[in-house]
Amino acid sequence: MKTGYLIDMDGVIYRENHLIPGAAAFVEALLASHTPFLFLTNNSAPTPDDLAVRLGHLGIKGLTPRHFYTSAMNTADFLIEMDPGCTAYVIGEGGIHPALHEKKIPNDSITPRYVVIGGGMTTVERLTKAHEFLDRGASGPTCAPTSSSPAPHLSNPSPTTFTSPPAPPPASPASPQKSPPAPPPTASTAPPCARLPSQPPGRGTPSADFPSPGSVPP
Repeated sequence: MKTGYLIDMDGVIYRENHLIPGAAAFVEALLASHTPFLFLTNNSAPTPDDLAVRLGHLGIKGLTPRHFYTSAMNTADFLIEMDPGCTAYVIGEGGIHPALHEKKIPNDSITPRYVVIGGGMTTVERLTKAHEFLDRGASGPTCAPTSSSPAPHLSNPSPTTFTSPPAPPPASPASPQKSPPAPPPTASTAPPCARLPSQPPGRGTPSADFPSPGSVPP
């Protein structure tokens, strides 16, 4: 049986802009022995081309875009497998857009079937619109960001209220005390939580298995 490798990146191959000792020699040995391997990342912002260039600058040569598989690519593969012909409203920058376009998933700002959230800059208007789509029934797979892949943040950081705490109940008529005033609305710049992807009509139960990105490069 031939052995291949699925390799994490941040903290395994590099940390910030520095290779971890032994990482370059390890990848060079894989390339020299024609051992299949694939770098995985849950950062949706960079494209495979971006990652190949980044590792090249850090000192690992000979990599191509086919050596990388991102959460943006995973999201696109999941959507096209479970719901061919779907559309999506996208919040995020960088790799999420080309990953969806490569799978022929249009960016729909009127009646999307899904709301997809990746990393990068966004605005209050786009967050509000995404929340409206979710309320109207769109499902919301998310390219999960991590500490190395920041969540979408506002390009105009003015506080915006999404939810407010309930006001206290009115005082009893027999009580001489006044009810305390309702606390002010809670400002939040975090995007509203998206529901898990719903099962499209007539499709099977979604699989949690990692989808195959295609042929694994040598």
